[in-house]
Amino acid sequence: MAIKSFGILIALFVITFVVLWLQDPYSLDVKSYSLNFKNIEASHLKAYDVNQTAIKSYYKANSWVRYANRDEFDNFTNYNLDFNLSANKLELLGQNMDQIKFEGNVTYLGSNNVKFIADEIEYQPKSKILSTDTGFKGLINGNIVNGKSLQYDTKNKILQIQEVNACLQEK
Repeated sequence: MAIKSFGILIALFVITFVVLWLQDPYSLDVKSYSLNFKNIEASHLKAYDVNQTAIKSYYKANSWVRYANRDEFDNFTNYNLDFNLSANKLELLGQNMDQIKFEGNVTYLGSNNVKFIADEIEYQPKSKILSTDTGFKGLINGNIVNGKSLQYDTKNKILQIQEVNACLQEK
């Protein structure tokens, strides 16, 4: 009787392990385990763009966080020879960080009497074009301009504005 009971227990044990062995426990796992960890974090950043004769540009940010697919800067400011640009938040996006998005109180001040303020501005580094569709306020050669859409070619100094309300002043 003991041998018969022991045989049944061994048979159940073998059957259980065969069933467990045939199952693929990871095939039913549909939950994504990809987490968005911070790779790098820094604060109180200051950077300079220098050539042989002068400082071309000065960058300042209160904090920087690098993720796998983007970089984020808080309270970003850029002082350049041709323009100054500041924003509450800056995001570098894309595979090669080829899309730049400024958010929150974005202010652009150019050397050619062009100034505009917007909530959100995108910058394409390859074409050197600033653009916004969220509305903006501008001061262009002493004239007040409000508009909905703006594209500014910083290289060729060409400004395209749509849906404009302007107050032009004679000199």
